[in-house]
Amino acid sequence: MEREQQDEIKNAISHLIPHMDNKWFKETMEKVQASTNKKVPYFSGQIPPGIAYMGVNSHGTSYVYEIPKSKIRVKYHDVAIDDVGHPRLLAIYKLKGEKVASMKLVAVKENEPIHDLMDVYRYPYAHVFANGSVCWSGYSGFTKDTLPHIAKMFLSTSNSNHGVEGCLKLYKENEGKDFDDSKIIPFGSLEELL
Repeated sequence: MEREQQDEIKNAISHLIPHMDNKWFKETMEKVQASTNKKVPYFSGQIPPGIAYMGVNSHGTSYVYEIPKSKIRVKYHDVAIDDVGHPRLLAIYKLKGEKVASMKLVAVKENEPIHDLMDVYRYPYAHVFANGSVCWSGYSGFTKDTLPHIAKMFLSTSNSNHGVEGCLKLYKENEGKDFDDSKIIPFGSLEELL
């Protein structure tokens, strides 16, 4: 096949993919792969250290890090509050080149294996929007090598009531206690965030 024909096919496919049925597309790709010996790579490259899960789709690659359910020292307007109960958390990053392009933080139920269809819940405290995106411009300066540490840095930054009314009251209610998972609010599946 000539280069010009290859470019025309690539152009046609790139315009059709957003309108295709995912199940049909997957089945078609599997049939094509079965009929040829040509290897089609979906992902190759270095996986960042400490990764708990990775999602690769048409919107890019998402790297997921787990923060176990724990008690964390937080700051409210620069005043430290020790041992505030937090649910199990997932930090989800997308990269542009080597730099972090987006960061989301969500809560998940304790002990559930991480998978695409698992339920995710709103982070219960401040500075995280309803869609899971963090309100913290600081993450944009970080690189792939620092992914395991970014969420913990975010959790240690000073907070206010931004995004959650009565955040100080929530901190005080959960000080010295394990977080009660029945209080987290569902908003979708992990797959929707990858």
